[in-house]
Order: sequence, then structure tokens, then C-alpha cells
Amino acid sequence: MASNDHLSTLDAIIPDAGGKAVDDPEAPPPDAIKKKKTKSPPFSNYWRILSFGTQVEHGALLVAIGCAAASGVALPLMNIVFGHLVGSFNGYFIPGSGITEHQFKSSVAQNALYIVYLFIGKFVLSYIARFFFRTAGLRISASLRLAYMRSLFAQPIQKLDEISTGTVANTITSSANTIQLSISDRLSALFQGLALIVSAFVIAFKYSWLLTLVTSSGILFVIVVYSITTPFALKAQQRVDKADEKHATVASEAISSIRTVFSLGAEPKLVKKHSKFADESHKYAMKMGPVMGMQLAPIYFAIYACYALAFWFGLKLYREGEYMLKY
Repeated sequence: MASNDHLSTLDAIIPDAGGKAVDDPEAPPPDAIKKKKTKSPPFSNYWRILSFGTQVEHGALLVAIGCAAASGVALPLMNIVFGHLVGSFNGYFIPGSGITEHQFKSSVAQNALYIVYLFIGKFVLSYIARFFFRTAGLRISASLRLAYMRSLFAQPIQKLDEISTGTVANTITSSANTIQLSISDRLSALFQGLALIVSAFVIAFKYSWLLTLVTSSGILFVIVVYSITTPFALKAQQRVDKADEKHATVASEAISSIRTVFSLGAEPKLVKKHSKFADESHKYAMKMGPVMGMQLAPIYFAIYACYALAFWFGLKLYREGEYMLKY
């Protein structure tokens, strides 16, 4: 009897993850909560996140965007240099081409220098872009943490009593880390990829518009695959985040009331509750594997299939005399 009284007292002190200490008669039923639809965040929230930065961060982001775009253009330019290098070898070793050994060596040396210069330029520009993006991401995420804490402390005392400390810690940590990672890595990859795609299409259309249109079919396949699999991946990630929030709440509440936990001998119950939510998180995380496999496997298949298609169709055009390489 005493043990049961102790456990019931503990439930009043340490509530379930995300729940209340006691049943609230005015709380809505669970079915009503499940039926309540959550609104997707508007696109303006992205600009709102960047608005937490100062003029220094905004200037650093502009410099980083320019460097990332310039580093993305370097790879398509590298293909042009390789094309000129292959053309020099073909021209010299074809009988009767009229290219002397001195001209051949001079052309090869010049193209090799261009490759070195492009490598140095891409390395420097990528380093500058990553440095400024990472610095700006750290400062903006720090400002967001500070604004979150100010907004939290500005809430009424009653509202603060209803919020679990574990939920607050998990929310501010996961959200700030996600924003920091997005600005530091994803934003850099976005502008670098956009610059690479635009410059690659410009160069490709210059040399062969027909071959470019044929190989661009892989992009449509990638778009379709991402459109189908991305909602499932996001839903699986949300389940993992919810489960992580639950076991983080249990751990935070137990540590904050560690004296009460030991005095009532409730360690096994809390360990069991924490393990339950941790196992739930692990189960949802394991289910993400097949979803990510369904997303990545067709993408890599499309990449290598585009390589094969480009070789086959390029040789077909060359044999039919409709396409000639000119460097």
C-alpha cells in the first residue's frame, strides 16, 4: 500500500511526457486533438529566420552566396578544359592533322594550367563560402535561442507550469540545430547546385542542344521520385522527433526531481517509462531506412542511367553525322 501511494504521489509530481500532472476535466478529448489539423508553415518563415541576423550576418551571407555560386560554375568549366585536352590528343595523333609536337605540348601544358587554376579557385571559393555560411548560421541560431528564451520567460506563470522543461530543452536544441545546419550546409549546397545546373545547361546547349534535351529526362524522373517519397520521409522524421521529445521530457523531469525519485524508490518505473519512449523512437527510426532507400536508390539509378544514355545517344548522333565535337 505504501508503495502504491508513493507511485501515485510521483505521478502527480512527474507527469507523463507532454501530459498534465492530473486529469483536467476541461481538457479536450483525445479524438478532438487527433482530428485537429496542423497548418503548414508559410514560406515567409524562411525570411523571418534570416531576419534575426544583423547587417554583419546578412553581408556575410551575400558574400557566401556569391562564392558558392562561383564555385559551382567551376565544375562545368572543368569539362570544357577536359574537352580541349582530349581534342588536343586526338588532333595530334590523327595522321595528317598538321599539328606539330611543339603545338601539342604547348596546348597540353596550357590546359593543365587551366585545370590547376580552376581547382585553386574552387577550393578558395568553397572554403570562403562554407566559412561565412557557418559563421552566419551560428550567430543566427544563437539569436534565435535568445529570442526563444525571452519569449518563454514573457509567458504567464500558469503557462510556464503547463510546459515541461524537457519539452522546452528538446525544442530549443533540435530547432536551433536544424536551423544552424540548414544555413551552414544546406543553403551553401543549394546555391552551389543552382549555379552548377544553370552553367551546365548553358554549356551543354552550346555544344549539343539535342543531346542535352535527351539526357535531361533524368531530371524529370528525379523530380517525380522526390515528390512521391519526400512526404513519407518527412512523416517518419516527425514521428522520430515526437518520440525523442517524450523520452527527453521524462529524463529532464526525473533529473530535476532527483531527490523525490530516490526518496520514493521510483527509479525502475522511470527507467521503464524512458525505455519505452526510447524504444519507440528507435522503432520509428528503423522504419526510416526503407523510406530513405526508396528515395536514394532510384536517384542513383537515374544518374548512372543518364551516363549510359548520354554515351549511347552521343555515339548515335556522331555516327549519323548530326553531331560533331568542336573544341
